[in-house]
Amino acid sequence: MGSISTSTHGAPDSEPILSDALWRERVPHINGENHFFWPYPILERLITRETITRQLHSVKIGLEDAEACSNLILGIDRPSFLRVFAILVIVERSGDIRAFIDADLHDERFPLVQGSEHYLTAQICMAKLGWSHMQKDYFNINQLRISPRFFSLGEDYEAQHYDMPKGQMLPWVLCRDSYGVHEETLSGGCGQVVKYKIDSNSHGFAPLLEELGFYGSFVAVKSLKNTSREKGTSNKELKMLKRFSGLSHPNIITLLATYTLNNRLHFIFPVAEYDLLMYWKIHPGPLVSPASANSEGLLWLSGQIRNILGALAHIHEGRKANMDTETMFGRHGDIKPANILWFRSRKERRGVFVISDFGIADAHREETRSIVSAVDLPVTPRYRAPECDIRDGRISRAYDVWSLGCVLLEMISWILGANELREQFKEILVSPYITGVKTDIYYDFHWLGPGEGYRVGVKEQILQWTRSLHNKPGCSPYVHDLLKIIHQDMLVVDQHRRKRMADLLDNVGEMHQRAVDNIDYIRAPEPSEVIMEARYMDGVRLNNKIESILENQEEKRKQLNEASHGEVSGNS
Repeated sequence: MGSISTSTHGAPDSEPILSDALWRERVPHINGENHFFWPYPILERLITRETITRQLHSVKIGLEDAEACSNLILGIDRPSFLRVFAILVIVERSGDIRAFIDADLHDERFPLVQGSEHYLTAQICMAKLGWSHMQKDYFNINQLRISPRFFSLGEDYEAQHYDMPKGQMLPWVLCRDSYGVHEETLSGGCGQVVKYKIDSNSHGFAPLLEELGFYGSFVAVKSLKNTSREKGTSNKELKMLKRFSGLSHPNIITLLATYTLNNRLHFIFPVAEYDLLMYWKIHPGPLVSPASANSEGLLWLSGQIRNILGALAHIHEGRKANMDTETMFGRHGDIKPANILWFRSRKERRGVFVISDFGIADAHREETRSIVSAVDLPVTPRYRAPECDIRDGRISRAYDVWSLGCVLLEMISWILGANELREQFKEILVSPYITGVKTDIYYDFHWLGPGEGYRVGVKEQILQWTRSLHNKPGCSPYVHDLLKIIHQDMLVVDQHRRKRMADLLDNVGEMHQRAVDNIDYIRAPEPSEVIMEARYMDGVRLNNKIESILENQEEKRKQLNEASHGEVSGNS
């Protein structure tokens, strides 16, 4: 059946209210002026039996035909046609609705992908109805506006994947706070994490966010480049994000959804306020002035330190309710302040820290969990462990223990002296590496002589710094104990002698409980001189990459010396 009315764009008897209502309810898109969309719940609210009948009556359609059409549009016992009807109202061709219903262009067909069967059906339909080129173009534009992506959750809040057809609009709302773009290094490439305001009618994340205690007005979208290396990385990251989440441990980031657009993979997460680096800059160190130390704040911080260790122990031990039958042992691989995020929380007044960015995380069976080569591991230099530079060095769960030890030492510098003291620590970290390049890593190598290899140990300036922290005016028994754990159990150059994360969690958990039972344990200052033993590992061989750099440097020195001797001989 064709159009009900032979004249659908003449002067109506009364003003069609629906078009005005649709225009008022449009949602401004982040792309700016002339970019907007209509989420499906808005269509359901505005397009009722009454508004349909009134709209069709305005284009000279009788009451009986209008009521029959309204049943079809509303989808009584069949798919509805709200989207196409809204488009026709906007294009001022609402009287043509029956032709589009007969063409079976119901709501689930949209958006119409250019070149697809349903897209061609719509074009044929418009041509038969004698639409002008401008009307056809306006239809094609508005069919995208009327079909923004809706993100839902799967069973047990599982993140769903969406392949975005070309042109489909993402439900990002125009908002001053939507432009929070920063870049981060992702496995040697460059990715983006962008903060967006998401339309509340365009997602089903609310139950999960409520369960986590997070707020849902904004999301963070992480995008990866379309390269073969990034594809391998993204597959690993996706696997880890599905294995571990805030539902398995509240201090692990939760994946909400993924989508592919223009051959790029995107991850959607709850949005954090900022990372640990910014937290240190904004908030004063809690023991800078011991006399005015806030007991509640200190206990909160102690609990968060325990929870960070708990999250990593959870990853390391491979515990998950619906884990595969074969136990897998995970590691994060890039623990650093930028990957520890602070979230506002409905459940915790002072917020929560959450471990994020599983870009180089991995999971392995028990028998293979420590045989990943350290060469070319794409980690942040400052927090990398010595095994990265040692011949046949292997990356295991102990790698995270070292990196977290580095972060905790920075955190204690902030606790006792605010961000200013932490910045001083960063400056003293910098010293020449064995290749001559200045680095801020926590260890160094010393040559022992021909055939003797190298000695690797924690930098002397770090040992001196740790001693000075023990003697700071605000250093409490809790801080003394945490510094000892970092020195004795975490920043240990021999990875086999580092403590397991689960054992560290037990230690720090006991410390937290002691602080809860006796606030003076964490609050009362007891600065003291502490003797710290420097521990080394001798006879170490450097990996081939560093050996090659040193050999090239030695060869250049020989060439320079020979050239210098040649000039002297020539002059004589």
